[in-house]
Amino acid sequence: MTGKSQDGGFRLDLHLSLINMALNRRSWLEPEDLSFRQIKNQGAVPILLLLDASKSMDFSRRIVLAKSILNGLIVRAYQVRSKVGLISFSGTEAKYVVPFTRNLKKVSEYIEGVTAQGKTPMSMALSLAIRVTNRERRSRRNVSPLIFLISDGKANVSLGGNVTQELSELSEKLGKISKLTVVDTGSPFHPSFNRLISERSGGVLIHVKEFSWDLHK
Repeated sequence: MTGKSQDGGFRLDLHLSLINMALNRRSWLEPEDLSFRQIKNQGAVPILLLLDASKSMDFSRRIVLAKSILNGLIVRAYQVRSKVGLISFSGTEAKYVVPFTRNLKKVSEYIEGVTAQGKTPMSMALSLAIRVTNRERRSRRNVSPLIFLISDGKANVSLGGNVTQELSELSEKLGKISKLTVVDTGSPFHPSFNRLISERSGGVLIHVKEFSWDLHK
């Protein structure tokens, strides 16, 4: 991790983190690969987590992997004193279930209680993330949250139009106001909207096999 600023502000440098991963001759991210840049006079950057809790996440223990990754992110948030917010989506709705808080135990407890069920309303999740991000930006002088989307990318519920078009437009809007990292929990051989979302948002796409957390370190 890079140096600590006097006011405790940090920004996750995803590109440098991936470089560190390569230098360490790994094909997955470990906590020690993560690099944070200083942010002066702004405080720690908040982290917004988007958890896909749909039925398809129950396949091959995807929801278990998702929870492990999210709890790893919560550990890192605690270390850099970031607030964390949580959006969970399944069925036909997305909910802002834990507003931004420094009570990270509350976030972790909610995640542990999530069960996979219903369809995948990805458009609703991205739309809600845009509203939450804009609200946070207004309250923090345009400091945008880092957003992590944990999903298999099997979106199948629209806002009323074409799912592909909705995701493309919403991802582009989200990318203009925040930095998005998509952690793909699905099979690389199956159809998924995760690549579309990451590309249209200008974000980063990481497969779950490349995103390893050892919480005992």
